[in-house]
Amino acid sequence: MSAKMNAARRGTRHPPASPGVLLTRSGAQALRHRLAALRSDVLPELQTAMAERDRDRRVDLDHHRVCEEVARLEELLDTAGSTCHHRRDGGVGLGDLVTVAVSDGELQVLVVTAEEAFLDERRISQDSPLAAALAGARVGDTVTVHAPSGTYPARVLLLSRE
Repeated sequence: MSAKMNAARRGTRHPPASPGVLLTRSGAQALRHRLAALRSDVLPELQTAMAERDRDRRVDLDHHRVCEEVARLEELLDTAGSTCHHRRDGGVGLGDLVTVAVSDGELQVLVVTAEEAFLDERRISQDSPLAAALAGARVGDTVTVHAPSGTYPARVLLLSRE
């Protein structure tokens, strides 16, 4: 089995698309790139493997899962709005790049919806404890983050739009 098929098999479980989801510009671009790779590389390879008479049943399951992901990404990209048109009041919100000071240093995060939070380590879901604590905070504000591991303070150092 190729590396592409193994990567597809290890694919992240993505939340279902929600109507009116907002995506950052880079998130929409990364999702379009993922969709293109699934269509041009992964699906053709799976279709070739499915033509084999004595194929492993996992090939059928992988093909079904990838087809579902393609359909979900198509729907998401067709219906999503952009965070660059999202109303902003000056405090931390969806689509903002935030640098915060925490006890062990500085952390830079991009606040996004769950649909794109999996794309890289910098993105955090707006539903995460850190993003929830930062919501509406301004540069210089210190917030209390209520995480599963305990509470901790985080101070907003920089705030910009992606």
